[in-house]
Amino acid sequence: LWAHSLSPINYQNLIDRNWRRSGKYCYKPILQKTCCPLYTIRCDALNFKLRKSHKKVLKKFNKFLLTGEKPSKRRETELRNDFDTDMSEEQKTAKPLMDEMNINRECTQDINPINEFDVIPDNSLNVKSNERKTVSETSVHKKTKAKTLRIERKLKKIMEREKCDEIKAKDIMSIEFLNRTKNRIKIKTLEEYLTENENHSDRAHKLEIKFVSTTTDEYKETFESSHEVYKKYQMAIHGDTDDKCTAKQYKRFLIDSPLDNEDCQTREGLPNSFGSYHQQYWLDNKLIAVGVLDILPNCVSSVYLYYDPEYDFLSLGTYSALRLRYIDSNYSPIMNNVLLYREIYLVQQLHQFIPNLKYYYMGFYVHSCPKMKYKGKFLPSELLCGETFSWHPISKCTPKLDAMKYSRFEDNPNVIDSAANDIKDSEILILYERQVMPYQQYKKNKRISTKEDQQIKEYAKLIGRKCSHQILLYRS
Repeated sequence: LWAHSLSPINYQNLIDRNWRRSGKYCYKPILQKTCCPLYTIRCDALNFKLRKSHKKVLKKFNKFLLTGEKPSKRRETELRNDFDTDMSEEQKTAKPLMDEMNINRECTQDINPINEFDVIPDNSLNVKSNERKTVSETSVHKKTKAKTLRIERKLKKIMEREKCDEIKAKDIMSIEFLNRTKNRIKIKTLEEYLTENENHSDRAHKLEIKFVSTTTDEYKETFESSHEVYKKYQMAIHGDTDDKCTAKQYKRFLIDSPLDNEDCQTREGLPNSFGSYHQQYWLDNKLIAVGVLDILPNCVSSVYLYYDPEYDFLSLGTYSALRLRYIDSNYSPIMNNVLLYREIYLVQQLHQFIPNLKYYYMGFYVHSCPKMKYKGKFLPSELLCGETFSWHPISKCTPKLDAMKYSRFEDNPNVIDSAANDIKDSEILILYERQVMPYQQYKKNKRISTKEDQQIKEYAKLIGRKCSHQILLYRS
């Protein structure tokens, strides 16, 4: 579909039905027929978990801003390997949340081995063995016994203080231990990583983030510099020729947008309206990267990302959107991942002013394509079912996609796409001869063929009921 004008909420409804845009052209893949099914993927930005490899990229980027030190080729190789092998922080350092009874029970077992040592006789250290005890074994045994004595003393104090029995005292001790552990372990947030250099006046480099609206004339001020960065990126990373990177092609692809500007209340330094933007990254007053974004009522939708290959060592792809792109031998895990963080952080910032805006849409997820599977590593993420248009945790979808390229994610066979079911002619709006009319009126005013009738009915099913009576279908 060629979209002349779309309200942000209508485009939000479209991408929630597996549509995407390229410039003003909107398209929807036929998942059952394509060789590589494209599933819309979104990340819950409010609960986003930094992984070990993400933290390494942020630390390396911050070190460059602070000291000017560039990562070595060896370090880039290590980061590349990290992105393939790392696991989420929650899997490595945290246990699932449990109810209070289970927390108490587990903590008691972990930190209170009294029952185990109650059966050991006092003279256990003097028991002879056929095997000679080493010095280290004896030392460990002594330390264990000392720990047992400390726990016993702690239990007695709690029993005296709370005037309770031993079982209750163990529960109290477990809770106190858990609270102390939580206070000791402070997990650094994404915001803290991204802003930690802002107060360093002596930093080697200054990074500035600017938002430029592409649905107004604001983009014209930086058009030439933006196009130049785009041209360098396309030719170096994608191998495009000079004639494929013209200003006209660039404008049609990344400047032109059907989205209307609609005001929203935020703060200075953030987008102040829904619509299309370029998130520009200026390093020491030089433009080095651009993230093309759509700000919508429920999400920030990533359209494209490009950067100056001269700064490939900075992993700007991840910094902007944690965008691990795995393109070719020129790929740098630092540069291509740094920018994703910024886009996820943008969602977190906008959510403070727009409560419904919670998600970061990363475009399409292609499970059968190694270059695109990286998106599934940003947790928690969900995939859109291509039949019911409901969201499902990616952890439950990937086993199905391992078995088949295309899969229905909704397990309940009775669930259907109700938004496309039984759409009435009166619910389809047509723009004909400069007049807005329902489809039933259009059929009276003009003789239409069976083919056109089928096309319009199919169009309504594809965009869904919400959009069919809000979007005008132009007919000549």
